Amino acid sequence: MRMKKFYLIALAACVALAACTKNEVKPVEMDQEITFKTISTKSTETEAYNKDNTFRSWAYLHDKPYAKDINNQLYLGGTGGLEISYITASSLWKNATSTYYWPKNGGKLTFFSYATNSDTCELNGATVKCDFEDGIIVEGFATDSNLNVDFLVADVAKDKTANVETYGHSGVPTLFRHKLSNVIFTINSKENYDKKTFKLQSIDLVNVIATASYIQNPLNPTYEGWNGLTLHDVTFCDTETVFSKDVVIPTANQSYYIPQTFSNDTKVVLEYKIITDNGESDSSKYAVENVVVEKKLSELFGASWKMGTRYTCAITVSLDEILWDPAVQPWVEVDKTLDI
Repeated sequence: MRMKKFYLIALAACVALAACTKNEVKPVEMDQEITFKTISTKSTETEAYNKDNTFRSWAYLHDKPYAKDINNQLYLGGTGGLEISYITASSLWKNATSTYYWPKNGGKLTFFSYATNSDTCELNGATVKCDFEDGIIVEGFATDSNLNVDFLVADVAKDKTANVETYGHSGVPTLFRHKLSNVIFTINSKENYDKKTFKLQSIDLVNVIATASYIQNPLNPTYEGWNGLTLHDVTFCDTETVFSKDVVIPTANQSYYIPQTFSNDTKVVLEYKIITDNGESDSSKYAVENVVVEKKLSELFGASWKMGTRYTCAITVSLDEILWDPAVQPWVEVDKTLDI
């Protein structure tokens, strides 16, 4: 209602001025709302960010182009960042409870955003904050406390003054990039072996980096990454899984890991059972072998896991067939003579 009154007053003023001066008067411009357009990356492709997800954003106001040591003010976001979600009614990415507008005095806004690729932005046991020069900062992130959390950070949207067309979308361009490594194991047997049943028991990762802190560092991207690293043993999966010649993807307790360079002690430990049908009518009496295999991660993946990279390690179990090599010992020849 207040906006309608303002518009009518402004319109009446325009009519009065036109009558007196016969000069053209520009119409009153409405403030432009800040909205977002989200994109995520997968290799070299771009894909839409899931509309069921949320993310958090900060914006800083400044007069000069984004750079080190320039005057700036936090324009929106506060300590924990402004939560942004997809509003179905307006088909816009924005804050669900408040409306935010672009500055009118010619100032520029620079935006920083992060997400967990889910409907929440919470990280267990970790603190997320934003700094004008250092960008998104995460302190004390532990993968074993944030199971299957896909941590994303958007490219800094620098020096924006209005919603823009970028990547075919209109709004603050918010291009998310994966900041962890995604690791997948698959398992199968080389053949469907007769009388054999295979059961995966667990896949454990030994001496991997599972706790660290992240800094975006947009003014010096060379130094973006994870630091303050702490080693842990991590159980990739511990759900008993029957497998055969058909490839199976075991249920992962944790499939996202901190990017890291492997030491000689960083390895994977695979444990599985081979159950042999020995002809007994009671299957509980079948022969069971427990097999444990260790392998250095550097022998499987190379020197490291890199940021934003998905690794798939295919495990294939094979058996050496039992073959028989029958032979008969020759007779011992004893010759005797009998003279009669």
